[in-house]
Amino acid sequence: MELRKALKGIVALGTGATMVGATVLSALAAADLANYPAPFVSGGQFDALIVVGANAKTALPGGSSSVTVEGDAFRLDSGSDFLELDEQIDQVGITTLTSVEIDGLAGGSVSNSKGTSQYEERITVAENAAVSYTIDPDDSADVPGWYLLFNNADDVYVYTVTFTPAIKSDIASGEHEDLEDMAFTLLGKEYTVIDADLQGADSWQIDLMGGAVKDVIGIGETKTYSIGDKDYEVTLAFVDGTNAKFTVNGKSTKLIASGGTEVLADGTEIGVKELLYQGYAGGVQSVEFFLGASKIRLEDT
Repeated sequence: MELRKALKGIVALGTGATMVGATVLSALAAADLANYPAPFVSGGQFDALIVVGANAKTALPGGSSSVTVEGDAFRLDSGSDFLELDEQIDQVGITTLTSVEIDGLAGGSVSNSKGTSQYEERITVAENAAVSYTIDPDDSADVPGWYLLFNNADDVYVYTVTFTPAIKSDIASGEHEDLEDMAFTLLGKEYTVIDADLQGADSWQIDLMGGAVKDVIGIGETKTYSIGDKDYEVTLAFVDGTNAKFTVNGKSTKLIASGGTEVLADGTEIGVKELLYQGYAGGVQSVEFFLGASKIRLEDT
């Protein structure tokens, strides 16, 4: 059983490189699949595969093999065989990265009432990409530079999660009921399955959500959370069987359905995992939610 995410159609992406010594800079400490293809692609440019020179703090070819970068990184070389200008990535002999090369691809295990599955993560990079001195066709100034070039139809990279054995689940009313609430750590970040639907005879859709903060808050209750160096005062202002509404640092959100998210003024997301509502006096009226939320959808069609 495999889950894959791939990016197609990248043509000319700048590296600012005049030498090579390739580093896969996954920035897994900050990676977020909800913003895919970020952090690998930023501002239309590939920002993950080739990092060179003083800013990257990598060793020059022929020097020490140590690499100093932020996040989780692996230098694409094979012994003394470094990636050179106009040389394709596959010529250095490493195109697939696993937990052996990157700690953030650690994989793990998940269990439900049907059993336990082990899962492995890997990233496969484009074999035919090469650093070349050329002109970006989208640059009106026609200024030549060093670019990491991909064939037009190639994936820049493919991120794959493989489960052994495949996860099993009963299906009730079109829902994979045994998958919901299962937790996975993907690229070093924990996600929880909030919805798993059967879309057809041979297709399914899984929604996962994660975040810096996960908590349950009751109607009228106020709690304060810290993310980084910023505090968030959160009040549950409204909840029913369909939606919830929060007040965050004095500002109200829109109505958010179960499985939905909203972006706050500073770019932080708040997401609803589950509405816990009993519509009678003294009944439960609370919400399980994520702050600093990220949501991803996996589909098998």
